[in-house]
Amino acid sequence: MKHKLISVIIMFIGLLVAIGPLFIFPVCEVTSETVMRCHYTAMMSIGLGVSLMLIAVLIFFSQSIEFIKGLYLATGIFGTLVITTPTILIGVCDSPMMHCHTTTRPILVLLGALVIILSTVGYLFVRLARHEK
Repeated sequence: MKHKLISVIIMFIGLLVAIGPLFIFPVCEVTSETVMRCHYTAMMSIGLGVSLMLIAVLIFFSQSIEFIKGLYLATGIFGTLVITTPTILIGVCDSPMMHCHTTTRPILVLLGALVIILSTVGYLFVRLARHEK
């Protein structure tokens, strides 16, 4: 039952990852002259966030312990992608004064770390619950 609460929290984090870089902690605006790297980070975040939400829904409704364990492993991988997208894979603007550099990137790193922690805890809860039965 605890893993269902964790899946709801992951759904909420997935929502933040998906809409955050667009509305809550936005990246730089696209102009007719240039498209900054942070724009592509925001687009990637939409896909990662929606994927996290879908996986969390599957965790919530699934009955198979082995399937849930695999889904928690997948959320850990997606959490790693949330961290590496603004830091390594795509990045954000080079200027340390830009909003995407000072706000968007650290928040995405924090959200990704929370997903990794929650997926690890959820995995352990499911694994321990299996041994208790």
